[in-house]
Amino acid sequence: MLALTGTPSTVVLLVVDDAPEAASLRAEMVTVLRQSLARELERWEPGWWRPVDWSIVVAFPSAEGSARWYGPADDIALRLVASDVDDDAIAATFDALASVTPPGSATSHYRPLATARDGIDLLRAVRPPADERERALLASLPVLDDEDGVALVIASERDDASEGAVESYALPEDPPWVQATVIFASDDDSCLAPTPGQGDRLAAWGGGNWSASRFGYPCGLAKLTVDGVLPHCCDSGPVILCASQPLARRESGAAACEVVVRSREVDVPCDATRGWSDADPLFGEDFAGRYRRCAMASVPDEDLATCTHDPLCPGCASGHCPDERPASIDHCRYRGGHPTLRFVGGAVAGFGGALEIRCRLEP
Repeated sequence: MLALTGTPSTVVLLVVDDAPEAASLRAEMVTVLRQSLARELERWEPGWWRPVDWSIVVAFPSAEGSARWYGPADDIALRLVASDVDDDAIAATFDALASVTPPGSATSHYRPLATARDGIDLLRAVRPPADERERALLASLPVLDDEDGVALVIASERDDASEGAVESYALPEDPPWVQATVIFASDDDSCLAPTPGQGDRLAAWGGGNWSASRFGYPCGLAKLTVDGVLPHCCDSGPVILCASQPLARRESGAAACEVVVRSREVDVPCDATRGWSDADPLFGEDFAGRYRRCAMASVPDEDLATCTHDPLCPGCASGHCPDERPASIDHCRYRGGHPTLRFVGGAVAGFGGALEIRCRLEP
């Protein structure tokens, strides 16, 4: 039995300096976020679909109340959900982000820390929405569970002027998890010390939260671009399965395997675009309750050679095939075994559930 996690929902809360003088910083943060999210896609098995559930909420610390927030309820392009995302959809999301401008209702009170903590509490349902605008914002976002996360990014050329003590805005330490990045003005070569009078509270806040990363601006922007701003999932890499003996083949060259998907969405039919069809029996039950059984097909014969050997598997249909990629052979040889199956297309990409795998091995 192989357990798989589904596509986590990622909400980015970008608390950004809303002063006219900070326009360059706002533009640079669009680039940083785009590169960070694109990097997450590169960590998946290259032959899979690229499933995403991304939402971006921009927060303006000088505004009041619900006027601080701008998200998918204001521009639907700031929520990107796809079973196999393409570059045009990603471009549309970040074009929408680049077009967001601070509201004209900004005040002289600049509170990035208070805004960040209040936004986190709203997104995590710690506090209820205060008005119709906040209700619309929450309705446009995913409901976060323990597997999901919030990427909080505070980017500012000025220091925080929130009323409370810095420690009163500490991040929560229970799920849904919050991964924080704080960018403050710094001319220091190490990028760790704020420019005097411009980033003291923000730097102190970043240093006081275990999940926060600190970057000086502009000196640390290059490192931030490399590191990214998203929490990294432990299991988003390729699924490489090893066995003690080589995998047996059918006459066509397909793997001598039967693969069944166990889906907890019992009312959702088996998805043919994923290479799934109804298994026999169609339903089962275990300690967690009832599940639907879907048989996973081998990729079509014309895709077998490409799927078996090519890491990218361009044009391959969804399904499984024998795995003879050099990286898989090395991975399994190191463990004293042989690679077995590979899954491509939508066979398992973004699927949260379990697989029943039965294969015949060579003697």
